[in-house]
Amino acid sequence: MSLSKNILDIGAFVVSIAALALSAFTYYQSVQIQKKATAYSFWQNYLALTVEEPALAQGIWDKRDSTHRYEWFVANTLGTCEIVYSFQPDKHWTYTVKEVMANHREYLGSDSFKDSLKDYDPEFRAIIDQVIEGK
Repeated sequence: MSLSKNILDIGAFVVSIAALALSAFTYYQSVQIQKKATAYSFWQNYLALTVEEPALAQGIWDKRDSTHRYEWFVANTLGTCEIVYSFQPDKHWTYTVKEVMANHREYLGSDSFKDSLKDYDPEFRAIIDQVIEGK
């Protein structure tokens, strides 16, 4: 084998490794972009719901007439917050989901909600607990 053949083989190998690294980086970036787009899509749907139900969004409901509607609204809120947090677990989104959930602190701390906690991811449950404790 000649020296030039070895150099070409090494060059081809380096180019292959660089292409593989670029492909992996591009894939990682596209996954991150997709997660962000999904989080924003869920958040936008949640915001549309808050416009339709501003009192429920603020944690205000007539306990005699609309408990089930309010419970559904809170379940939707928590589902959205959990999805957004799982896709964007940074300090800004954590603050945002805590602020949203704080409107429902009384209900989240109630006995009627406690059984629902098992439905959430343990890491997200910790955030719910912080909201209940006022942290």
